[in-house]
Amino acid sequence: MEKYKAGDLYDSSSFICTSSEIVVGDDVYNRIINKSYVPNDFIKLEDLSYLKFLHYDYEDKVRVGEMIVNKRIKDVVLSMLGRLFEARYQVKSFKLVDDYFESDDDDRNVVDTRSIADNNSYAFFYRKIYGTDRLSNHSSGYAIDINPRENPYLPFRNGKYDYSNLTPEEIEYLTHREDGKKHVIVHSDLAYRLFNESGFEWGGDWDTTKDYQHFEVDHERFKHIV
Repeated sequence: MEKYKAGDLYDSSSFICTSSEIVVGDDVYNRIINKSYVPNDFIKLEDLSYLKFLHYDYEDKVRVGEMIVNKRIKDVVLSMLGRLFEARYQVKSFKLVDDYFESDDDDRNVVDTRSIADNNSYAFFYRKIYGTDRLSNHSSGYAIDINPRENPYLPFRNGKYDYSNLTPEEIEYLTHREDGKKHVIVHSDLAYRLFNESGFEWGGDWDTTKDYQHFEVDHERFKHIV
């Protein structure tokens, strides 16, 4: 695969969306080892695929994005990304979450917060769900977050929504979701419609906690794919 520096501008007519395996010792492996990926008994390196693709950013410029997903969903994800690109759907950035590590020992929640603060969209990240001992679906590459600043995570604790750790900007996006603001995901949004058609569940439809940036799919749906 031809090498590109993620984030640069490219002529879309000369670039094809690609997927590739991650091999011990290659460039992607060296970027993610002991960061988004740590050796574990839950997900193997060979279960993951590295994607490189085109997308439009908030300035309507073409960018090259990167994402790591479970290899079983790589084709359906690339198809959705291609349709988003054709529609000029804007995503602030698609960087590997590893770009937000300052050291291998960084707290994983802190890294996720840095990525969110930069309004970055990503998929794979071996980490637990906030405040629990359960692994997130990001840990298996079956979850994708899109434009998190405009689509915040709203926890539900002790029978009510907890806004205490949210910024005024996040609260504004949470309380005025149907006002037609750009990059806000609602049921009429193209990203929602594409993910929904492909069998993904949207965090904005959850009964209690809301995660408007988050799409995930049950791995059982793709278990037939080797």
